[in-house]
Amino acid sequence: VEVVKKFEGIDTGIKLIVGEEIHHTLGKASYHVVNLNPCSSVNEIIINKTDEVESVVRDIAGTLDIADECDRMEIAWIYDEIKKAGGVCIFPHPYWESGKAQNIKSSVTEAVYKLGLCDVIELMNGDKPQYSRAQMQLYYEMRADGYRYPIVSSTDNHNSLIDDDYF
Repeated sequence: VEVVKKFEGIDTGIKLIVGEEIHHTLGKASYHVVNLNPCSSVNEIIINKTDEVESVVRDIAGTLDIADECDRMEIAWIYDEIKKAGGVCIFPHPYWESGKAQNIKSSVTEAVYKLGLCDVIELMNGDKPQYSRAQMQLYYEMRADGYRYPIVSSTDNHNSLIDDDYF
């Protein structure tokens, strides 16, 4: 928000859009989403979380058909808050690795698609090609099953090195 304000009235030829990467901690899971062009910050709510917020998260989580409680809590509340904030919810790079393990369970990624818990899917993110291939495969499988989402690419590029380990 501060950067957008500093550039008001300056013709840069670039459209600046406010957004935030949200790392939700109520469920103790470790994935995130992008909140694009919101009227208010979801991170601010998380930072100032109260027992009331945690109670709401648990109530919403109880309605989702996802096996793991942490995963239910993680996705239960965040997508709803982005919509309340007027933002566009981007589900970024579902097959990225943290250390040597996939960061998001496939069952959770499929639930995000099937339950309509995002507005946009990041199909390719400029990281290792095997991640983008897995994301594209899931996208086309979900599309064949009737789930349709707009796609973006390279919204969250963590690596753009080219070497033998990646190709």
